[in-house]
Amino acid sequence: MSTTAYCDSPSSVTIAAVQPCLRTNDMSPLTSAQRVINIMKDAAQKSSIDLFVLPELCPLGYCENTFDEYLPNSPTTEKIIREVDDLICAFAKDSGCFVCYGTIGNDNGFPEHRFTIRQVVVDSTGSVVCTYDKTHLCDYGDCSETRYFVAGNTVKGFKIGIIICADIRNPTLSRTLARPPYNCDVILQPAAFSRDISFRTWNSFREVRAVENSVYFIAVNYAGAYYGNSTAVEPWVDDNHQPESLGTEEGVLVKCIRRDVLHKIRDDFPYHRQLMNE
Repeated sequence: MSTTAYCDSPSSVTIAAVQPCLRTNDMSPLTSAQRVINIMKDAAQKSSIDLFVLPELCPLGYCENTFDEYLPNSPTTEKIIREVDDLICAFAKDSGCFVCYGTIGNDNGFPEHRFTIRQVVVDSTGSVVCTYDKTHLCDYGDCSETRYFVAGNTVKGFKIGIIICADIRNPTLSRTLARPPYNCDVILQPAAFSRDISFRTWNSFREVRAVENSVYFIAVNYAGAYYGNSTAVEPWVDDNHQPESLGTEEGVLVKCIRRDVLHKIRDDFPYHRQLMNE
């Protein structure tokens, strides 16, 4: 499911890619949520942030423990996920910012459960303004998502568009977001990208998706020796315009999305004009 949402500013939008450590099995989802909120609070004190973006399934955690213990298949686990949602919404309202975070979708409810990997965007009033369910599940490398989840519906689009992790390997999805009627200027990619066989090509795909669509591309991962490398890519990449990345440590990457940069790149290079005429 998806809907439309906007982060409007006359000249810029400031996005913070949050790279927290993955929730450990001995940490509850509520404790994890509060820990991530504390990271966002600290970043908000240092910079004026319009939109925080968390990794795939964060703060619940992308791990077997989440899939085995916290799928919303009982009143107890549904209550836990609602409490996490409430914490995130309260932070967004208190901070006056948007938050894009990960959760588990279960629109069918009882008794037929069809779980999806979902990103939710809440606005500065704490209200949910859009959701997106991952359409391309990952079953290679360290992943086995189809054991637990079904694919979501096709995205309808956002001014700031969302894809999730392995969705990046399907160029049509990013292309759809960048073309009319959606005309996205930024594509967000919340992920849980481990350093398995697919990690190296993640770097290449991020740059390609940004340049071929003339958009900013913000990829957000978990922290840790086996994860890391959250990255912001501008609409053009060369020796003087390199992507900005975090290492493997916990941190926040703040990126100002500038309309003048978008306009210049789209005027100087033909890719966006060709895209609009496809």
